[in-house]
Amino acid sequence: MNPTGPARAEAAAATPAAALFAQGLALHQRGELAQAGALYRQVLQVEPRHVDALHLLGVVAAQTGNPLAAAELMGRALELDPHHPAILANRGNALEDLQRLEEALQAFRRAYALAPDQDYLLGMVLRVQQHLSLWEGWDEGLQALRQALLSGRKAAMPFEVLSMVDDPVLHRRCSQIYTQDRFPPDDTLGPLAPRRSRGSSDRIHVAYFSSDFFSHATLHLMLEMLERHDRGRFELTAFSFGPARADDWRARAAGAVDRFIDVHERTDREIATMARQLRVDIGIDLKGHTNNARAGIFSFRTAPLQVNFLGYPGTPGSPLIDYHIADHVIIPDASLENYDEKIVRLPGCYQPNLARREPSDRRTDRAGHGLPAQGFVFASFNANYKINPEVYDRWMRVLQRVPGSVLWLLVANGSAEHHLRESARQRGVPSSRLVFARSLPVEQHLERMRLADLMLDCHPYGAGTTASDALRMGVPVLTRPGLSFASRLAASLLRTVGLDELVVATPQDYEDQAVALALAPAALAPIRRRLVEGIARAGVFDPALYARRIEAAYIAMFERQQRGLAPAHLDVVEWVQGGAPVAGARAYGSIEADPAQGIEALLAAASQSYRDGHADRAAGLLEIATRRAPGHAAERSRLGAALLALGRHDHAIASLRAAVALAPGNAEFHNNLGVALHARDRALEARDCFDRALALHPEYAAARRNRQAVVHALHGFG
Repeated sequence: MNPTGPARAEAAAATPAAALFAQGLALHQRGELAQAGALYRQVLQVEPRHVDALHLLGVVAAQTGNPLAAAELMGRALELDPHHPAILANRGNALEDLQRLEEALQAFRRAYALAPDQDYLLGMVLRVQQHLSLWEGWDEGLQALRQALLSGRKAAMPFEVLSMVDDPVLHRRCSQIYTQDRFPPDDTLGPLAPRRSRGSSDRIHVAYFSSDFFSHATLHLMLEMLERHDRGRFELTAFSFGPARADDWRARAAGAVDRFIDVHERTDREIATMARQLRVDIGIDLKGHTNNARAGIFSFRTAPLQVNFLGYPGTPGSPLIDYHIADHVIIPDASLENYDEKIVRLPGCYQPNLARREPSDRRTDRAGHGLPAQGFVFASFNANYKINPEVYDRWMRVLQRVPGSVLWLLVANGSAEHHLRESARQRGVPSSRLVFARSLPVEQHLERMRLADLMLDCHPYGAGTTASDALRMGVPVLTRPGLSFASRLAASLLRTVGLDELVVATPQDYEDQAVALALAPAALAPIRRRLVEGIARAGVFDPALYARRIEAAYIAMFERQQRGLAPAHLDVVEWVQGGAPVAGARAYGSIEADPAQGIEALLAAASQSYRDGHADRAAGLLEIATRRAPGHAAERSRLGAALLALGRHDHAIASLRAAVALAPGNAEFHNNLGVALHARDRALEARDCFDRALALHPEYAAARRNRQAVVHALHGFG
């Protein structure tokens, strides 16, 4: 809500009410909400029908967490001026906060009819339609949104757009427009203090900024990572600008850091000043452009390095955000150019997790959740605003192709349930094929997840925490990643645990794979088994491992900054040293080699670097070798073996598959690919490779031994 929107020329007039209003507006624009509200109330004592004072007092109420008072005050303002688009829009926001979504949509549509070019209004209309699962005029709305953003208009807020279009270029443009409008760089605090000289014992000071230090999805993911930080190397501060909710999660977060500071009553400028005074080295924004974010804090520059992490799956679009934490699936090489900030890619999945999340020990059955006793259960426990007409069309076709199946959905409001049932009927699917889940405590929600046969992901904003919860409960997830960060969350998890077949490329592949798994449910048994094995192998739920990885990222960022180097894309790599795993980071594309250097020399140099403990350089040399030997089967096979020795299993598999494709009659290449797949716990695929090797060379002893080992791992399957 923008307090400058309704201010009229009368604010500059000489009347007492106008003078008080002008003072209140100035305070409001500086973020001093309590003082501004007091002055607006004084205006209303003098002039009870002052429309702008009623409106902006309502804005203050909304900004301080009282949407009911906000809606009432703005309603009074609209009685005096019923055609004021800014008041209609802001009252729509308050009604939305109260979950009075139909009224909110009506207010937004009235405002849009009066002022279609009003800032961010089109996004508000589309956003509430999503929450209502009401798609009338959806395609036309998206087309108008694209045109508006590409022309530079302030048409929507960034978080809204993530779930509307799979277009990282448009996401970036939207974030840039929004950030420049709301949170442009502010140098009024002056430059940061000069870099101080540090001894080897000095700790790197990392500060986490969030409104979610309580029982919230973000803290559920990262709490144990916080608790496992190396406190000998890192000084930790938490700035909490959310509600002071006294729960065990908040208490544990406070115990995991050196200082926990409640700043929810402080202005952005004051919080940034505090961070500077504490000499923070790295400021971590856990919110980005999500609900209750405070991006304005970072416009003042809290620290020499500012990082976007976890909360917002897209570019913040700010020149003051230096880095963004991701992984190689979330942001592949070809997508790096879509981000204003530099990308730090972790091994495996970028998402931290708790070691354990225990479901309720009170077991339930299908009947207890309204599910049929028989039939395949598809489920999507994503927030229903992520469902769009394209995804829903596919789901309905899946139900039509799988007799007796049902779709189990979690919706936030009765209106959305009604609209989804009606949309199913319009697509020829009886509403009885839909089952709607009610909100439950986390432990009970996790327990009921086990009743689903297959989770269906949404697109373009897919499951994050919901996907990791499903996998933890042993439920496979089917996803179709797109181009954007938000569309690739589940794909990152699935590829990390080795379930590549659940990551599909096209909408038709998505539909066909869902149908195939439902019509042959026995195929899910090995997938579930591989899921359990993959989770154990990949460390997806290992917060100590994750802490080591992200600390390597922090150290690399910090050391570059200390050397006076600009931020650069960084890749965190791992190796074994002294029998223990170690993580480090290297600048993307930073390894160079003599153009005349052959593949054998590169492999030898990589092996020597690995033996010397420089896995980062070894990895870089191997990547160069990969590029230089695209068509040589033997070199690709040797490169795959070297990558396998480095533990870079996915890269090894890719290289060995290339070798097999180039020389399908070579039994050794099939055997080596099988070894790599087995290391990834993809036992069935590995067995097939060993079978092909033995078909080509029946006396191949190594392939026979490897096949026996994989069959044993499958406990007799095959």
